[in-house]
Amino acid sequence: MDAIVLGRVAIDLYANESGVNLKDVRTFTRFLGGSPANIAVGLARLGARVAFIGRVGRDPFGEFLREFMAAEGIDVSALRVDASYPTTLAFAEMHPPDHFPLLMYRRPSADAQVSMDDIDAEWVGSSGLLIAAGTNLAESPSREATLHALSLRAAQGRRNVFDVDFRPAAWASLKGAALYARIAVSLSDVVLANEQELSLLTDDSDPLRSTARLLEWGPRVVVAKRGARGVLMRSREAGVFDVPALPVPVVNTLGAGDGFAAGFCYGVLNDWPLPEAARLGVTVGAIVSSRFSCSEAMPTLDEAQRFLLSSPDSG
Repeated sequence: MDAIVLGRVAIDLYANESGVNLKDVRTFTRFLGGSPANIAVGLARLGARVAFIGRVGRDPFGEFLREFMAAEGIDVSALRVDASYPTTLAFAEMHPPDHFPLLMYRRPSADAQVSMDDIDAEWVGSSGLLIAAGTNLAESPSREATLHALSLRAAQGRRNVFDVDFRPAAWASLKGAALYARIAVSLSDVVLANEQELSLLTDDSDPLRSTARLLEWGPRVVVAKRGARGVLMRSREAGVFDVPALPVPVVNTLGAGDGFAAGFCYGVLNDWPLPEAARLGVTVGAIVSSRFSCSEAMPTLDEAQRFLLSSPDSG
């Protein structure tokens, strides 16, 4: 297996009316959602062999999510059906170009019930990458399961990717969110974070300083996702460099970071130079933000490469 993704899978319900507050929205369109699940779909569409560890409810939404991921070629043998908890829901308003508030129904939820018993040590240790997200750490038992999987692989010298994926509604305490995310950072080779998340972890809003601080905790690469300003990357081997975003008409930015993660991780899996991996990441992110959905907006590798070549700012 090229990559195993661990974490949240949910139903995203996107408002069909643009510029309308959630209380006034009349209709929604349903999609697979949850940052880890979106990343898994993105990687699969780029051509990676992907498996997913998670839980859905024993409900029609859970059935839809399992069937959707299986149809994308994702191994769902470790995506369990939980009889006691429902599938997570997230409602989103649409206010292009930069306002897309989310309302999450996650307490309680099936995705937080992933346990250490769901982690097959030999299988998890055999993949090229393990990709985990910070929302997994918000509750037990998924918190312990995620740290267990990361620590197993770290002890074996296997590569871990940690997407900080901070969702305030999932946490009872900001201090708790920062504490557990710092532990995950120390067990990871690659850390992906937006500027708010970097500030949460380091108490420093300057990406140059905060990325340098994170490298001191163990990772080899830290990526600061900065939206329309592209990404700033700091690596032990390659130093610091910027990769600019590609200009597109914005429809929905909710999945842009997940698209970047999918593209970047695909490059990492294939041992591309970091700038090349990051360029694929920003390309996938740009394509996703120009479309209505997230998971269903993920491009194939051929589509992403053609888009990059046609962009006037591709460099």
